[in-house]
Amino acid sequence: MEVMKNKSKLRNKLDNKVFINDDLTREERDIQRIIRQKAKEEKSKGKQVKIGYAKLVIEGYVYGVDTLKSVILTLACVEKYLTPERAVILSRLEEEFQLGYWGRVEWAHDLNQQDLQSRLSAAVLYIYCNSSSHLMKIKASLEN
Repeated sequence: MEVMKNKSKLRNKLDNKVFINDDLTREERDIQRIIRQKAKEEKSKGKQVKIGYAKLVIEGYVYGVDTLKSVILTLACVEKYLTPERAVILSRLEEEFQLGYWGRVEWAHDLNQQDLQSRLSAAVLYIYCNSSSHLMKIKASLEN
């Protein structure tokens, strides 16, 4: 553990030929290789890719932010501080105020709210499925 914390001190030693990676099992290294390959494919298609340890999240956050028009509400929803329903209501505060004053056209306004909730729920589910380490191991074992 101490070696991993201090590995940055070796960065300028020995002509940058010292590399220390996390101690991964063979299976974890294989999963990382598959993830890097998949990320490279997705980048070549023009998609935004973020890779972490056993994680691959592609455009899920972007889709959520596009839906709510708020980075903070999307992150709060992904981190389970808000439900998708509550996040959509908070993103529509001005619209809800105007609806309270002028009245609601049920089929139009309710349809818009349900559409936003389903889009945000899909984004959150996509992020969960692509960033959960146990799901990534299951996916990797299915690909072999």
